[in-house]
Amino acid sequence: MNRSSSVQRAFVLLIGSAVVAVLSVLCAVIAMAHMHGAARTLAEVGVPARDVDDVRSQMGGALTDIIGGSIVAGLCVAVGILVVRRPKKSARLIALGAAVVAIFVTFVTLSESPETYTSAPDGSAAVRAAYENLLPSWYPYFISVSTAIAAIVLIAAIVFLFRTDAGEYYRPVAANGQESLGKHLLRQRRERDSSAP
Repeated sequence: MNRSSSVQRAFVLLIGSAVVAVLSVLCAVIAMAHMHGAARTLAEVGVPARDVDDVRSQMGGALTDIIGGSIVAGLCVAVGILVVRRPKKSARLIALGAAVVAIFVTFVTLSESPETYTSAPDGSAAVRAAYENLLPSWYPYFISVSTAIAAIVLIAAIVFLFRTDAGEYYRPVAANGQESLGKHLLRQRRERDSSAP
């Protein structure tokens, strides 16, 4: 007997979500490095040093929050990846809880929008252009798309974990008293391990 196809699909989707979390961290770090370089341009076009420091701290704080949230979401998903294929009811609950927490953190992270700090106060075209260059032009699109992908993938993983074959996989004893798929697989593994030289 093979593992439940729904559990396998949930496992793959959780891995996909972890990849999205890692990409979010990397892109936020790149955006932060870009922001620090672009903030120097603000000073060069005549923006007061206090305003430059304020923008740098506010945008840096928002990007740091995104990095932290993505790391937390990635760690939650990693816990789900580690336990989801174990044929125990508690493993299913842990994987579901990890996915729900990751979805919540992903949406909270989205609310930390650093692009709100790229709108320039009144000033010349050079000042407006310097403010618009504080973030890489692709970053707002990336964060929106990656958040949507992460949410869809995590919701799909949750749905797969609630399917009937996943329930049978995690059920310790089937309703009719026969051995469930999860118990059968565990027994097979133990028999293989005990018979190995």
